[in-house]
Amino acid sequence: MTRFVTADVSGQVGADVLLLADVEHHYVPFRHLGDQLNTLTCAGSVTARVFTREERLRQHKDGYRSSRYVRKHGKHLRPGLYRRFNPIATREEADAMEQELARHLRNRGYPVYGGH
Repeated sequence: MTRFVTADVSGQVGADVLLLADVEHHYVPFRHLGDQLNTLTCAGSVTARVFTREERLRQHKDGYRSSRYVRKHGKHLRPGLYRRFNPIATREEADAMEQELARHLRNRGYPVYGGH
């Protein structure tokens, strides 16, 4: 697993910074947001925005990174199915985990749609 550390350079950032986070984000654990905010000591301004589970579902339903099946039939997210996999270090690892989870659910009889 590749680990990214920003502490060595965060104090050198002088530009305005917008940090986007998700309560159940795959790449950066939510608990690290405060640490990241505190290390940006030279930034012009720092703003943080945290998305809730409901907001992420709305994004999926509105078409952001979702299939037509999710847009039409999606009811709610199922964090119990993916929480144990977080955090995931890279997009490649997230894609591999998603494919494995899709295979597992299909084998148990669940319909799985999308590019898995």
